[in-house]
Amino acid sequence: MDLTKTQPQRRSSKEWATVYAQPFFYGAITRLPFIYFVIHMRFAFGLDWNLVGIFVGCYQAARVVTSIASIFRPGAAHAIGTAVGLAGNLLVIGSSKDNQTNIIIGTILVGSSETLAAMQTYVKQQFGGSLNQLEFKLKVQYAAVMVGVTFAFAFGGFIYDHFGIDGVATFGAIMSVSELLSLAWYWFPECGGQAEPLDETAHDDSGHTDSPPQDGEEGTLSSGSSDKEDDPITQALDSYSESGMGANYLTYALLVTFGMEAITIGYNLAVSPVYITEVFEMSTTVIGGLLAAGAAFGTITTMLIALPKQGRVLMEKWLPSPLHFLVAMTGISVAVLVAATPVFPVHVVGLLMLMGFNDLAALLLNELQGSITSSKAYSTIGPMGQVVRRTGNVLTAVSGPIFFGIFPQLPYIVAGSITAIWTILLTIIIRHRSKDNQDMLDHSNLDASVSSFYASTTFSRREIIARQVKKGRILPDEGEANDDEVLIFEPDFVSQVVTECEC
Repeated sequence: MDLTKTQPQRRSSKEWATVYAQPFFYGAITRLPFIYFVIHMRFAFGLDWNLVGIFVGCYQAARVVTSIASIFRPGAAHAIGTAVGLAGNLLVIGSSKDNQTNIIIGTILVGSSETLAAMQTYVKQQFGGSLNQLEFKLKVQYAAVMVGVTFAFAFGGFIYDHFGIDGVATFGAIMSVSELLSLAWYWFPECGGQAEPLDETAHDDSGHTDSPPQDGEEGTLSSGSSDKEDDPITQALDSYSESGMGANYLTYALLVTFGMEAITIGYNLAVSPVYITEVFEMSTTVIGGLLAAGAAFGTITTMLIALPKQGRVLMEKWLPSPLHFLVAMTGISVAVLVAATPVFPVHVVGLLMLMGFNDLAALLLNELQGSITSSKAYSTIGPMGQVVRRTGNVLTAVSGPIFFGIFPQLPYIVAGSITAIWTILLTIIIRHRSKDNQDMLDHSNLDASVSSFYASTTFSRREIIARQVKKGRILPDEGEANDDEVLIFEPDFVSQVVTECEC
């Protein structure tokens, strides 16, 4: 059998599982409880706000546990977490409508389906050999999550109104089974006798690979060079993922940003259903429709801006990175305050803005962290980002209903204020990092081609180039090369593992 002919199909199968199917089902599973959980506990069970907050916090805590497990065993955490979530939905289905304990515990167990960190690890392993592919696939993966969220919100409220909590739990169970099947789809190539290694260089959609050209082959490079080994800048960018470099303070600042971004959307998901019910006296179908509209608005807007080539070009022209991300964070701060307005049309506008800016910020944040973090560091940093994010969700889930009981608009005001303050601090951190990188390059006597590339490229690529220069992976010539070959790339740097934390 000619394995070279079957490899693209194998890779395509795994890509569909990790980039499209798994994130879609994950998004649907984990968002369904937000439509009914708070409302059901408050109005069907008559629980006070303190207990409601605690139980929603427990749901979010279950998401944290799975994210932590993903640091050590992403595959096992993915399978076990999804299976536990399925068991939770089945427990709800098999319980009587007045059995508070089983329904609450079952819904909390659904939170164990928080498997995004594991999926991001798969994508990092599959596409880490090409920075262009890695950035794009991380964005597509999160877009698939948003589509799943929209799907869950669109049907979840209607199902709850017409079929009750059993109907929603059945919907969730179907999504959980589908998630497990997509995981088996991903694992299937490894079960055969001709399995494809996880860390093998990914097959590009355009038909070329990012692996070094073999005899008689020519690699296609983003820089236009016919041979990757003749393009040190491209090689430095694409090989950075396997460099073994540790995390630095920018990486950790982005880690904290996951938590800050989670505060606003966490308050929105924990409070908005009951806010719309009590303040505007709307049904669960309307709530699901509004959340679905917000998710759809965010999904469509983000996909139009961040995924098509023309959208990316326009964004880099008018809002170059990292300005686009900071603008999205600022938009979140403003939108949540608009959503706090107790006028229904204004609240709807604020909700749409909030979910739109949140989706854009989350997509860009995932892309940025994934691209500037080596695979070795990302195995910890990636899941930790989700741990921080879900920990923020725990805090908002516990405090949101309590704040709502004090003053309905208070959760929105708190969220907007915290997000605004952190956005200012993050802007200062990024400006400081950019200045340090520029100063270092100015004193490195590098070829003009490096400086030209650095000045015209994205923030993530500037960060990678700066770190490679700092570690001596891109060096000036000692005087023997001609003027057109001043830039030198150390070919053995991939084998040099740098584990220390760099500042």
